[in-house]
Amino acid sequence: MNDKVPRRVLIVSPDAFLPRYNMFPDFVIGKKLADEGTLQVFFATRKTAGTRMFGSYEGVRTYRLPGLFYRNNRLWSLCRSFFAALLLLLLVRPDLLFVNHFRSGCFPLVFLARLFGCRTVQSEAGILHDDYITDDRDNPLRAPVKVDNIIWRLGAVGGGRGAKKRLFNYFRHWPWYHVDRLVFYSRHNLDYARLIGLDERKIKTVRHFFNARYLERSTAAIEQYRLPGKKVVFLICQLKLRKGYDLFLEAAKRVAGSREDVVFILASSSPDKARREAIREFVEVNNLDGKLLFLTSISNEVRNYLYERADVYLMPSRYEGFGLPAIEAGHSGCVVVASDVPALNEFLEDGTNALLFAVDDLDDLYRQVLAALDLNDDEKAKLAAGMARSSEWFDIGRLENFTREFLELVQ
Repeated sequence: MNDKVPRRVLIVSPDAFLPRYNMFPDFVIGKKLADEGTLQVFFATRKTAGTRMFGSYEGVRTYRLPGLFYRNNRLWSLCRSFFAALLLLLLVRPDLLFVNHFRSGCFPLVFLARLFGCRTVQSEAGILHDDYITDDRDNPLRAPVKVDNIIWRLGAVGGGRGAKKRLFNYFRHWPWYHVDRLVFYSRHNLDYARLIGLDERKIKTVRHFFNARYLERSTAAIEQYRLPGKKVVFLICQLKLRKGYDLFLEAAKRVAGSREDVVFILASSSPDKARREAIREFVEVNNLDGKLLFLTSISNEVRNYLYERADVYLMPSRYEGFGLPAIEAGHSGCVVVASDVPALNEFLEDGTNALLFAVDDLDDLYRQVLAALDLNDDEKAKLAAGMARSSEWFDIGRLENFTREFLELVQ
């Protein structure tokens, strides 16, 4: 382990350093460190269409390398990842590598960094997102945890049938057990970390920072979403069942049957064409045109406006690694209605800063949405005050010497 105080910090994430990811912890943390100026900060991510390999993002030197993260079960992809990782480390020569996201295909990068004597840190985005651990990523809290299915010792790979699959299982999980520090954004992951034998001495749990500055808007109201005389219920999410978008649709259908003054807005940039079409069909079949709006492309500006415009932010998740949109929406003035699941219930408290309902309970969800829509001014003010305290705690922009806190975290 390298115990010297780092000066050159390389922050790496598979999908990051574009405007749509400005609230993710990799960027938020790195940008704050760069702005404070004590450390030299570099970003790295995969190359995507329309981006340059070498450049900067928000004033931070940024590398976008094709093949940096390997594809599972592809040996040629693994070899290319080793080459890209080696190139990156030689270009940056970091003394601290911070990799965001457990399932990022970062084995070559972490392995080489440790070989070069670089201190390594990895953060999680929800252990139960790992498909080796659960057979049901859409509802992992109700599925058995496959503790014995994780391979992190080379001797456990063996030979014969299935050896290649076991080998990539090993590559996926090796960094978890060999980095110098593991950073968790939610306490619920500690129980699963114990189950799979992670070294608790390496783990630190920290708040999931966001920067409220990136929720600010530069324009006036966006006319098509003003919806005068209407109350708005909003959700932005991936089209994954674990996000509960299906419950959002059912809630819209049920509320539309009793309220003419409510519009539901679902926003998602997910590329799943089949689910997009199914949602459009749901709107048509249930006569929800004008009552349920489905947005498939949404800018940060529109997202921020909808956070401000919405009366209720409905988050019916079945599982969350953290659940950052609840903080973003609450900070912007929405009443947050969310499912009572980890990690949401670590920072959302029913009646204090949000309204919670039992997970997968559509009747309870419906009651809480109606309750949120009918809150009086005093009740809204109470929830807003509670959410203001919560969002201040997570807002990295309010910290004056974050570099010191960061160095204490990674050392």
